[in-house]
Order: sequence, then structure tokens, then C-alpha cells
Amino acid sequence: MASALCACGEEKEDATEAKTEAVTEATTAAANETTEAATEAEAETDSNESSEPSQTDYSAGTTEDAATVEAFALKIRTAVEDSDWETLADMAQYPVMVNGAQVASKDELLSSINEKGVSDEFISKIKGESCTGMMANGQGVMMADGEVWFTDSLEGKGLVIITFNGIY
Repeated sequence: MASALCACGEEKEDATEAKTEAVTEATTAAANETTEAATEAEAETDSNESSEPSQTDYSAGTTEDAATVEAFALKIRTAVEDSDWETLADMAQYPVMVNGAQVASKDELLSSINEKGVSDEFISKIKGESCTGMMANGQGVMMADGEVWFTDSLEGKGLVIITFNGIY
């Protein structure tokens, strides 16, 4: 009878260990599923940040709709991220204001960029721009802390950059 009690006690311990393992596995699986779901939701939010236009009214600074304004801002950010100064210069209307002075041409802007370089602060601020919900006023649409301003082209050719601040 003592051996029967002993065997029964071992069975209870084995059953308890099995239950503990099952609960641990279920908890781990649930935590992994929650983490995966959160990661997928975050990735979806990140991808929507640039692809879904906001409902921001940019009419104070442009006649273009929010989707067009935010796509243009994203193109600026991408050019800066890629150090594609040629594309960035192509997006400007000349003369363009650069650090408070007029720059007459694309060649002059690119020459200054090649000579002076582009400031790390300018790059960092533009890279950090969400390209949604930007501020607009009578001057145009502002990116970051005013590093780039853009508005409608005077020739009716869409949006153009009119000001660079702190670029070099």
C-alpha cells in the first residue's frame, strides 16, 4: 500500500509538471502572437505614415490637395535620404532662397552644395519629417523646422521648393 501511495504521488508530480509546461507553452505562444500582431500593426502604421495622405488643409500655402503636397514632401525627404542633390535641385524654382540669400540657378546651388557640403542638422531634420500634417501659411508649406519651404510654381507646373534653410 505504501508503494501505491508513492506511485500515486509521483503521478501527481508528473501531472503537475505537465500542466506547468503546458501553461508555460500556451503563455509563451500567446505572448509571441501578441508581439507578432503588435509588430505587424506597427509596420502597417509606419508604411501608412507616408502612403496615406492626412486630412491636413494646406490651402493657405498651395492649391494642391493633401495627397499631392505630402507626396512632394516625401520626394524631398527621399532625395535627402539618398543624398540626391541633383533631384533636390531640380525640384526648386529659381531664383531660390538658400540660407537667406538668392541662388540664381540649379548649377549655382549644386556648386555651393559640392563646395560647402550639406549640414548634418539639415539632413537629420528632413529625414525626421513625417511628410504628413505639415504647417502651411501664406509663404507655402514648411517641412521640419523650416529647413524647406515649397509652394505652387509660378508657371503652373505643380509644386516647387522656394527656400532652403540651413542646407550648408
